[in-house]
Amino acid sequence: MLGVAYSAMLTPVGRLIRASAHPDDLPALFAAQYALSHAEWLVTYLLAGLLGGVVGPAATLGLLTVVAAAGLVFGARVWRGADSVEHVHADLPAGDPHLGDAVRCSGGWRHTHHYVIDRVHRRWPVAPR
Repeated sequence: MLGVAYSAMLTPVGRLIRASAHPDDLPALFAAQYALSHAEWLVTYLLAGLLGGVVGPAATLGLLTVVAAAGLVFGARVWRGADSVEHVHADLPAGDPHLGDAVRCSGGWRHTHHYVIDRVHRRWPVAPR
């Protein structure tokens, strides 16, 4: 059961990393994900051991379920689900190769493409209000 739960989490994470990054960045991102997942296991194993001795196994399971649910809610709230994002580049010169399909607009150059964080896109675009 634990193996099924582990693979149900790890496979989508790997696919998410592949879809969200350039191929050159993948080794560093997979290494960071590996380190982060092991740090999370270290914390939750220690928490499970501490809580199991103090409040018992059933309460520990309930509390760790709350921790997992909080992580799920956090991930769902911050996830930017769209693969293609329309955005404006105000700081790129007209001849930049990234602007191949962009059109001139009042704020710079507007275009839509699969969005990843890279040298041209330092952060996620802010949704228009």
